[in-house]
Amino acid sequence: MYRCGACDEADFAYHSCHHRACPRCGGAGTAAWTARQTARLLPVPYFLATCTLPEELRPIVAARPELLHDLFLREAAKALQTIAAIPRHLGADGARQRGDGRASRATRSEAQGEKRGRPRSGRRDEQLGMVGVLPTWGRQLQHHPHLHFIVPGGGLAPDGTWRQAKRSDWLLPSDAVAAVVRVGMDEALRHAAPELHAQVPARCWREAWWVYWLPAGTGENVVKYLARYVHRTAITDERILAADDEHVTFCYTDTETQQRKECTLTADDGARQRGEGEARSEAEGEANGCPHGGRGAEQFMRRYLQHVPPPGSTACGILAGCIRPRRRVA
Repeated sequence: MYRCGACDEADFAYHSCHHRACPRCGGAGTAAWTARQTARLLPVPYFLATCTLPEELRPIVAARPELLHDLFLREAAKALQTIAAIPRHLGADGARQRGDGRASRATRSEAQGEKRGRPRSGRRDEQLGMVGVLPTWGRQLQHHPHLHFIVPGGGLAPDGTWRQAKRSDWLLPSDAVAAVVRVGMDEALRHAAPELHAQVPARCWREAWWVYWLPAGTGENVVKYLARYVHRTAITDERILAADDEHVTFCYTDTETQQRKECTLTADDGARQRGEGEARSEAEGEANGCPHGGRGAEQFMRRYLQHVPPPGSTACGILAGCIRPRRRVA
């Protein structure tokens, strides 16, 4: 604590604990990670791919995050590599992964296999570079595991030439990527944890999953955006507007309107949302990872602590660095 000798005003300077869930630490790590990833960017257009999990899978993820986070990150990256290798989409080498008992083994045409989420498999080196980050929270701290990938707008073909993206608004077809992610997660979870797989409703493996693309320009702004997830936590002190045992109010930015709103957690209904006259119902509060019951402070801590990563886990992975030694081909 520092105290001014003239006006006697006190100010606190906290020691760094370097824990990723600390709302005050992470600034230096964020800057260092941003600088490293920016230096690795290729001189090509980039895309941001976002993959989400169906709501039916979220309780399973919450029960075994150390397993499901790894499976989700791995299968989503594999799906991007798989679809990128199909010539009519991109033709970048690297999607044909080594068979391991869980990989797709469809022997039909690529078009049929892609529709079923099962493109042909084999073994080749990965050539589509990407960085994936897995945040677990939504704007109101609800449990919302999803993936962001920053992907260059092209990849290396088997002959070493650069294959440029065919469109400027998306790199790969979303439906095809989502289908491969769905099949991969189905098989991977069935193999890794049959007892958890049995708890997932069958419709989850039949319904369409969601993948979304955005053009990212040079990629620098997306790297800065993803850095907040790698070394920072779900909320900062500045967003907490008021707090006591009974109520906690914090602000967030609405996804659709981009307007600032407030969310108040109380003992009465779990969550009340103020902004443009909206009110969050008790049922929605429970669905957002904040069950009814407990004082406002307890509701807030319940939401916050579910985003503390389990020991040994990481929010960042899948850096396909094989492109870097040959980055000048672009």
